[in-house]
Amino acid sequence: MKILRPATALAALLASTGCDLLPTEEANGQLPPQESVLIPKPSERPADNTEEQAVCAEGNDVGAAIEARIDGLNASVAADRALLEAVYATQPTAIAGIITYEAEVGGRTLNVQLITGEDGDFVITANIDLAPYISGTYKADGSEGAIVVTPTDGDPITSTWTTDSGTLNMARVEGEAAVVAAFTNDGDKGRLAVTGEDIVSLVAVWGLADGAGAAIEGTDEAGCWSAGNATADLCTVVCDETLLTALPTLPE
Repeated sequence: MKILRPATALAALLASTGCDLLPTEEANGQLPPQESVLIPKPSERPADNTEEQAVCAEGNDVGAAIEARIDGLNASVAADRALLEAVYATQPTAIAGIITYEAEVGGRTLNVQLITGEDGDFVITANIDLAPYISGTYKADGSEGAIVVTPTDGDPITSTWTTDSGTLNMARVEGEAAVVAAFTNDGDKGRLAVTGEDIVSLVAVWGLADGAGAAIEGTDEAGCWSAGNATADLCTVVCDETLLTALPTLPE
């Protein structure tokens, strides 16, 4: 007599009934803003034109330095970046009221689950290969919330955000307030302010459409860069007063 294992028996039952015991539902849920996990860089908002950038007359030290500073802020999640970007690019599924996002990259799997709480907010839990990675709650429309990220490498990151008239305001604390960053996206400009223990403070602003921006590190004079499609294209230029007046203030 042929004996079916439990998993095989379940598969046989599903095949015989011609329907799913747990049918897939419509997945109405969105992830937290990607900026709450990965702070964007000017070169990740490339210029619309496809013309080849000329060799920078004054080099590109200002833009490259700011990109390096943002890479430093994202360093603790750098090992997980490919997984994070993949999960934000995937489509969710929903079964029994649980919305799931899942991505696999390089043999590692990031699984994100959203459950609706009693107040209508989403409760998020995420694991990388079963190890806890993200937890928190936020409004179902993604407009407000707080999450904690436990990176594979580095200290925990707490991100809180609100939206006001379409402007995203995000505050990010790494470790015991060792690094505090504030990022704002108003649909036109990105603004970043960073302070913390034993680090050089930074304020920066750049256009989201073209990447051109301005920044001040520590007590140095302001430095500016032109639009570009990559870090090497962010040419150092004379500062535009309009950009300088748009620089943010340091978080308290």
